[in-house]
Amino acid sequence: IFMAIADRERELIGIRTRAALAAARQRGVTLGTVANMTENGRYQGQQQNRADAIAAYAQTVGYARLLQQQGLSLAQIASRLNAEGFKTRQNKSFYKMTVKRILDREKVRASGK
Repeated sequence: IFMAIADRERELIGIRTRAALAAARQRGVTLGTVANMTENGRYQGQQQNRADAIAAYAQTVGYARLLQQQGLSLAQIASRLNAEGFKTRQNKSFYKMTVKRILDREKVRASGK
């Protein structure tokens, strides 16, 4: 019974969304950004995401690199970052793979690639 109710609600959400978009189009609202649909637009979006990630993790990367130089494992670095209140860009806790990725990203950036 709950699956049927959920399925119907999903259909109703789609109907309401399509109606709202049609009404917006009738009012002359432009939906979407054509610039984002081009190859150059996608490239610029990727570049901006990279720049945002570098800026967000600037302090974290330096501290994680210091801990790594002291011989701590990725899991230990993640635990230390979490214990000291550091958060990811999505306001989540660090895990060893998260630490690996930010350190790898910094290594690639530092090498000039």
